Amino acid sequence: MRVLYFSDVHIEIRERETSAPWCGTLPLGYGPDLSPFAGAADLLVLAGDIGRVRSTRNVSPLTYAEQAADFLGCRVILVPGNHEYYRGSFDEDLAALLTATQPGVTALDRGEALIASGAIRLRVLGATLWTDYAAIGDRDAAMALAEREIDDHHLIRRYGGAAPFLPMDALSEHLLSRAWLAGRLREPHDGPTLIVQGSTVLIQTLLRHGLVDEIRLMIFPLVLGPGKKLFGDGAAPGALKLVSSRTSSTGVVMATYLPDGAVRTGSFQSDEANEAEVARRKAIEGELA
Repeated sequence: MRVLYFSDVHIEIRERETSAPWCGTLPLGYGPDLSPFAGAADLLVLAGDIGRVRSTRNVSPLTYAEQAADFLGCRVILVPGNHEYYRGSFDEDLAALLTATQPGVTALDRGEALIASGAIRLRVLGATLWTDYAAIGDRDAAMALAEREIDDHHLIRRYGGAAPFLPMDALSEHLLSRAWLAGRLREPHDGPTLIVQGSTVLIQTLLRHGLVDEIRLMIFPLVLGPGKKLFGDGAAPGALKLVSSRTSSTGVVMATYLPDGAVRTGSFQSDEANEAEVARRKAIEGELA
């Protein structure tokens, strides 16, 4: 079974960019170019932060998923991340996702889907894990800081907009999803199981097993203190090749890298020196003459 898996498309951001979409079908064209995979995938997994459920703009993750299913000719599993709920109401938007009837699309949060391909029956378990606030070892301090500083708790509402989505709400969702996953994994299944959870831990497993085809980084000009590592301890060494980069008007650097084999020793010095470097070298030569 051939599974295409990605996340963090953020079509709500890409829709405002000046770069041309890769196809005229929108919002599909705002995401990664899927043309190499048309007819070649048995399943597409969208693991969160695809777009926003509630918006007057054409950035719906459900519309994106439906268009992707039609273009690729395969089923699509959508597991929401946090950005799906921005400027919306968590309870109502989650219900809208789980009851959606777009052709070929199944949305999961604490939900299960079975995908058959030949003799293989793949069990997909999907849940939005949010966070346990345990990264810094002081949950209360982390939750207090998150409530002040994290956009989730300012841009997501609950109960039709009557209340904010607080850190305690995120923690409650996390604990419910962990318990649900543990229970499902204890149930026997005759075939492979794919867990779609949306987590910074997942990338470590994918990197370790050579399952990452492309890395897209968004580097924000902010330092917020300690946090989780993208390349954690024990990450396999390897070279990366920069294939594209651009900088937004607010200083966000968006870079795309491809795996490029083993680490090669040498220098990253540019072959051509800039004018300042040429002048510096001439000055040194003059001093030594």
